[in-house]
Formats: sequence, C-alpha cells, structure tokens
Amino acid sequence: MPRPGFGTPRPVTLIPRDGVGPLVTGAVDQVMEAMHAPVYFEKYNIHGDMKTVPSELIESIKKNKCTALTFRGLPTRHQNIDIVVIRENTEGEYAGLKHEVVPGVVESLKVITKFCSERIVKYAFEYAYLNNRKKVTAVHKANIMKLADGLFLESCHEIASTSKYPSIHYNEMIVDNCSMQLVSKPAQFDVMVTPNLYGNLVSNISAGIAGGTGVMPGENVGADHAIFEQGVSAADEERMKRMRMLDYSSSKRSRTIPPRGRRSLNQEGGVANDCVAEGESPHAL
Repeated sequence: MPRPGFGTPRPVTLIPRDGVGPLVTGAVDQVMEAMHAPVYFEKYNIHGDMKTVPSELIESIKKNKCTALTFRGLPTRHQNIDIVVIRENTEGEYAGLKHEVVPGVVESLKVITKFCSERIVKYAFEYAYLNNRKKVTAVHKANIMKLADGLFLESCHEIASTSKYPSIHYNEMIVDNCSMQLVSKPAQFDVMVTPNLYGNLVSNISAGIAGGTGVMPGENVGADHAIFEQGVSAADEERMKRMRMLDYSSSKRSRTIPPRGRRSLNQEGGVANDCVAEGESPHAL
C-alpha cells in the first residue's frame, strides 16, 4: 500500500468517457488546479462505440500506474457512518469457471486461494493501520462453506494474530448476520474485508444506508496499478473519487486538504456521513 510521499507531481491517466463525464472531470480539474494538487493528467478520450482500446492508453496506464475514470451531505436514517469495504475481486464465485454438466444442470465453481486471501487481508490491515482505523471485520460464510471460506478465515486469523497491528481490533461476522447488522446498527463497522461475492453485497448495502451508489466512489487497487471511478455520474462523488486518488498518489501536501473539503460538503447537507466502498469493481485486489 502506498505510503505518504513528498509532494512530487505525479502523472495520472484520465479517461472522461461519455455522457456528462467530460463536464464533470473538467470541473474537478479546475478544483485540483486551484488547490495545487501535485498531480497532472494525461487525458485519453474513450467512447462506448470503440471496438478496441488504443495502445497508447494502455501504455499510459502501465507507465503512470494510476487511472481516473469518470457530496453533498444527504439526510439518511443513520448518522456518523464511516465504513470502508475492501473486497477481493479476482476469484470466488466470479472466477467464471462454470459449465453445463447435462442439459438443465449447470455447475459453477467457487475458487478461494491462500495467496489471494492473504493479499486482500494484508491490504485491509495495512489500510486500517495507515488510516488510523480501529477495527477490521472479516465477512464470511464459513459455517456452511467450511473449506473455501474456512481458508479465507484462516488467512484472516494468521494476519490478525501477528504483532504488527496491535492497535487494530479484529472480529468476524457471518454474511447474513452482517447484512442485518448493517441496516440496523451500521456504526459498529469500520473496515470490512470480504471475499468476492460478499463484498459485492456488503458494499451495496453500505452505499444504500449512506445515500445510494451514486454518491459512493470506488477503486480497484493492484500491486502496481490503480483505477478510480464512480458508480454513476455524480459531480460530488467525482470529487470524492479524486480525493481518494490523491491519497493513493501519496502526497503529504494534498492529503491535508481533501478531508476538510469532504467534511464541509457533508456538513453542508446537515449530516456527516461518509461511506466508501473500496476495492469493488467499479473495489480492488
């Protein structure tokens, strides 16, 4: 996970896309320039009717390792919500391993590996440590899927039991109970780490209790590259997404500016809710 840097300007690949994307990204660019954020954009116009992705765009993403794709406070039932969902999104039920055994019978495989489980759990604890978070909750269904989700929990236990994160409290919650707890007592959650499918469900519930997917930014974070995007075309969510991108870009100077701007946006609407669905694919590893 990137550590704070020294404010050196960093190139970021920008893809405005279609619709209101160019308008929204243009407005945010003005904000970034006014705050002297140490990033500059390499813009590439990609449209939905294009049959292939230009090779120069791929090279830009590989070179820059950071890509941006294209809130006002909202009155909600719950107050003081600040949840980060970190979801593994390379395997699990979405691995795409499925076939028709005989006509009318389909078999779909759920794949869980030690490598990917350890990677996403380490990221969750590292994120919590670097962002002064107090708790990491592992979401699972190991009571039924004893081998697959059991392997995921085993990785959680190993990393949580190390002496590297003594200030972070670790707990576990079965996904169906977690869903109920999210809509009844969401303030109990801080950082949540999940396998692929559960992260899809939990992040959408988390977004729903804080105003909907339209105000939740998402990010896909890999070992060397990251993509930041919004769920729908929302100008305030675009600002939130850019703030997260600045965090990733590791600038001490810019990191001190966005949170104040984010909080003022939230308080303008009369509440102070903040829920970021991370690692979902719009996400993460």
